[in-house]
Amino acid sequence: PKNFKIIDELRFMTGRRISPVVASIYNLREAISRYFGDKDEIDQDGEGGESLFETGDLSLEGEQLPRMEELLHQASSVPNSETARRILVGMALEKVSHLHFLKRPNRIDVSPRVGGFIEKTYRATRHPLSNIISILKIRAGVYSVEGAPFEGAFNAKVAGSQYRFSITGMPTHEG
Repeated sequence: PKNFKIIDELRFMTGRRISPVVASIYNLREAISRYFGDKDEIDQDGEGGESLFETGDLSLEGEQLPRMEELLHQASSVPNSETARRILVGMALEKVSHLHFLKRPNRIDVSPRVGGFIEKTYRATRHPLSNIISILKIRAGVYSVEGAPFEGAFNAKVAGSQYRFSITGMPTHEG
């Protein structure tokens, strides 16, 4: 939206007034599908790969996942993508409706919400949790600059059941 050269070129080519806005890929695909039809053609990531809307089962058979506190403690010794997968599976299995991340200068506070109540807030080191949040944003089709509001979603199977994971963020006075 801040590339004025491209905006001017588009204005010249289309003969229309251009009003740049920021939107997640999820919202763009949904709008294109709504106005132009077949979602299946639009869902593909452009390389014939996995759709943003359909994924394989995230859980592994017989896997015993650690509780959220232990999972966050182990985050620095487990690959980021594996920790992200474990968080999603843990949320589904523990019936966590929301997982709040609040970035602070040296840490990230993580608060799971179960049954409408935040039970406990865990403190995790900022790194690697920032990378894990980025993985979840990309999975949801969110490509935004740090500090900008965002919104996205994706579907995934956990233990044979289909779940919809949404991710939203907004800047606060602390980041």
